[in-house]
Amino acid sequence: MKITFLGTSHGYVEVGRHCTSTLIEAGEKCYLIDAGAPVESLMLDRGRNAIEIDTVFITHMHGDHINYLGSIIRPAVLRRNHLNVYFPSTELMEGYKAWAKVGQTILPNPSVDIYAIDNKSLIFDDGILKVTAIPNKHMPEENGSHSFILEASGKKVLFTGDLKCPGIPDYPEIAYTEDFDLIICEMAHYDMSEAFPRLSKSKTKKMIFHHIYPPKLEGAKEYFSRFPFDVYAAKDNDEVVL
Repeated sequence: MKITFLGTSHGYVEVGRHCTSTLIEAGEKCYLIDAGAPVESLMLDRGRNAIEIDTVFITHMHGDHINYLGSIIRPAVLRRNHLNVYFPSTELMEGYKAWAKVGQTILPNPSVDIYAIDNKSLIFDDGILKVTAIPNKHMPEENGSHSFILEASGKKVLFTGDLKCPGIPDYPEIAYTEDFDLIICEMAHYDMSEAFPRLSKSKTKKMIFHHIYPPKLEGAKEYFSRFPFDVYAAKDNDEVVL
């Protein structure tokens, strides 16, 4: 499994950081978690194309996570490449369909299958990548927001998505009960001084922070050496291979 951090900023673009999108490569397929960054352009800069994306998983519907979803859907429709899109809830899926219709993209489309996560657990398994959704409290329950567990090639990754502030009380409990090869944790909605006791108990080989608000990162650096596993803060275009 190869993970590329296309965009690692928080709710706004920073110098050198775009909004959130994360490329997952497993087997011969490409998957995307969130589409807030100018993801089509960022992929082209890396010699990749948006039509290579097989499935998009949206953690929640804040603009910095979904504003560029259309740039993934449109090439699939125009070139008749198959694409799956998983929305956080039925209500939000229907709202996006209405918005897409105004832009003359009818969803679902023969090339695009759309699904609502709602409160399902196992949401995706194509024999290469398995994705399990864990509801969190970043958004009101009726709107839906999720963390994801990704499993491929014998590796297991926890992707927290955005969490509730202050104190990230919805940090997934499964991080303490199951072993992970990697945890990808947001760093926009908490101070490390309050979150360290919770994060440091995680059962993982490595933790990578993304969705970074720079003042939070500055305050967190002094804690990095105190974690019982490797940690670092991702930058745009960083890659990790498991």
